[in-house]
Amino acid sequence: MPVRDTSQADPELTRELASWGHSEDPVLTLLMDLDPERFATAEARASEISSLVDQAHALVEAAGLEHDGHASLRALVDQARAYLESGDYASGARGLALFARPEGEELLAVRLTVSVATRAVLDRWPLLAPLTREPATAWGVAVVDRRHARLLRGGPARLEQAGELTENDDRESHTHGYLSEEMKAHLDRTSEALRVAHRHRPLDALLLGGHQELLGEAEARLPPELGERLRGSVTVDVKATPEEVLQAARPEMEREHERRIDEAVERLGSGAAHGKGALGLEDVLETLTERRVEILLLEDDLVAPGVECPACGWLGPEGRDTCPADDTQTQRRDDVVAALGRAAEQDAAVLFLHERDDVRANGGIAAVLRF
Repeated sequence: MPVRDTSQADPELTRELASWGHSEDPVLTLLMDLDPERFATAEARASEISSLVDQAHALVEAAGLEHDGHASLRALVDQARAYLESGDYASGARGLALFARPEGEELLAVRLTVSVATRAVLDRWPLLAPLTREPATAWGVAVVDRRHARLLRGGPARLEQAGELTENDDRESHTHGYLSEEMKAHLDRTSEALRVAHRHRPLDALLLGGHQELLGEAEARLPPELGERLRGSVTVDVKATPEEVLQAARPEMEREHERRIDEAVERLGSGAAHGKGALGLEDVLETLTERRVEILLLEDDLVAPGVECPACGWLGPEGRDTCPADDTQTQRRDDVVAALGRAAEQDAAVLFLHERDDVRANGGIAAVLRF
């Protein structure tokens, strides 16, 4: 049975996993905490792996699956143990999510940049909350000086170098106070390289890095499609390590994330009065079913019991015994918020409100609607 290993969660992967929830087969989700302070020794990590695998086996045994599905999931759990014991996934990750289902006979491993609590879940839906907590913005940081330019990609947890430009002529390496034609040509070439990189792998947001004497000229030469994505500048040396660039850039990235939340909350406040905002679990589940959600806002670690229609997938709060769409008897779910795949399937953004109480009065959940 193969293991599909990916270093990041993206919307396409989240939508793929969300589609698993349409099958009658259960999905096994294994979450592994990789905090180096908690699991600094091999013995501590081995104990955590053993505990997680034991949880998974207990869930599979208690699920009452038919023989083939039971055997397939048991084999996938054993494969997960072998993968976890290999340790090849741990470098640079704060957490790990493993997904498996009987019909797929494949283990999907996703490295996470955020920490997660170690646990196993067997449900109709994969547990997508850890993936949707991953930074959704594709950031680029372009660092320039008079002869060099570098592009780094990533987000507030990690940056990786994606490209570099170095001029052959170093006659201006000690020239200060003005920009010659050669220097302007270097900035033009840098701008063109960024345009090509963005066309190949689009960026959601861009920061310029370097010394202030060049950043204004570099900004003026950005192509329009990158100029509209520019979110500020940072002072950093062009030869800085990715970790040093990230240290300089992270405050701007975090401010941008807070700005997105502020904007969504403002839209929620105005939209709720005009039919473009959903407040509370029942209204949000209804609009998710209707595929009207543009932005889903959730408090961290929200868990809400509810019901699901086994025939059409309708979701509702506790106490609804029949589906309003087709009168089918509903089935209880311990956590309907686990169905975040509904948001992924309609390309809705998911924003977790860490240490914010903007939607607490509404049960910790709300949505900005498309229509």
